[in-house]
Amino acid sequence: MGTTQFRSYPRVDPGAIPDGRNQINALADAVDADVQALAGSYRLAAILHYTSSGTFTKGSYAGIKAVEVEVMGAGGGSGFAATTTGAQISFGEGGGGGGYGHGFILAAALATSETVTVGVGGTGGTSGVPDGGDGGSSAFGAHVTAGGGFGGNDSGAMSTASSGSGNAGPPGAAGAGTAVDISIPGEGDGTVHFENGFMTDVIGLRGHRAGGPYGAAVNNTTYSSLTGTASQGAVAGAGIGGGARGPRNPTSFSSQNGAAGANGRVIVRVYV
Repeated sequence: MGTTQFRSYPRVDPGAIPDGRNQINALADAVDADVQALAGSYRLAAILHYTSSGTFTKGSYAGIKAVEVEVMGAGGGSGFAATTTGAQISFGEGGGGGGYGHGFILAAALATSETVTVGVGGTGGTSGVPDGGDGGSSAFGAHVTAGGGFGGNDSGAMSTASSGSGNAGPPGAAGAGTAVDISIPGEGDGTVHFENGFMTDVIGLRGHRAGGPYGAAVNNTTYSSLTGTASQGAVAGAGIGGGARGPRNPTSFSSQNGAAGANGRVIVRVYV
């Protein structure tokens, strides 16, 4: 029996001798091959953004085959800048960015429910608690975790005739866990240096970006090699998991509080 292929399924040639059994079997084989190919593929069924802690329930998604998970830790808060006199300056260091982790998890490896933890941004420093708070870690069960960025310290009031330095809050730890396949730490540890009336390095005042594709930095408005007359206000962390920018006080300036880091997030893509 002669056959021809049309869109991958066998069809009878116009001049062929009819043979229904063989033709039906050939068609069934072709359909089976397509169904098996479809069964081995993944179709995106849902995208979940967890902006606060919660629970992922596997049974809520009929036919679930796997999840793709992105986890971002929260950013650190920036430090407090103390009140200064006519012969002092002060600053609060910027917060470190949260870490990032990515993983692809087959449904068979998922528990019936998985705890989702979303880190909260670190608090800004105040006169009572001058150092910025650390950002919280985020996690999808034990499969993928990402650390929060550390908070920035306060410098205290420094004499304009002296020298001093400090570092921004260290970055959040990179992603970890049983299923992590991409792991990126946040930014942090930039230096602040003051010497004889000049800021010679202010990278450590910057609000540092989180690791991964969703981070954003908060840049300085006061730059290196400026005298103690320039000021800068604190700004909350940007993007997802960004650290807060630190304040800077020139001489004879009122105190400024630090700002909060940006919250983390967990993104879950469900495939069926």
